[in-house]
Amino acid sequence: MNDTLPDFYMASTEDNRLNQLRRCHPIKRIHAKRRDDYLLIRISPPLDGHNYGTSGGQISELVIATRHKGVSLFPIIKWPIAVYVLRVLIENPEEHDVLTDEDLALIGWAEIYDSQLNIH
Repeated sequence: MNDTLPDFYMASTEDNRLNQLRRCHPIKRIHAKRRDDYLLIRISPPLDGHNYGTSGGQISELVIATRHKGVSLFPIIKWPIAVYVLRVLIENPEEHDVLTDEDLALIGWAEIYDSQLNIH
């Protein structure tokens, strides 16, 4: 568990599986065929892998991408930001700069916030 202060927070108002507040720590920017603005993050607390088609364990690394045109994570200008939340299907994603569509699976929608106080 990462006890340092998070860079931002994530929660979902649209998906019960993602509605719990999670601390987010950016790892790196990731490129893919369709987009060059994915952000690999580490979340705390992790997700229960059973809810996302895995054989178990916890999911602590995710990829997020903005849901709306004209909004960017690089840099973030205005909060909150609606994001797609994707599960990484490969081992050690932090070792890759480019992912394929087959390396990611959409698991839901969420919002990221700059502080816990700004979460609705």
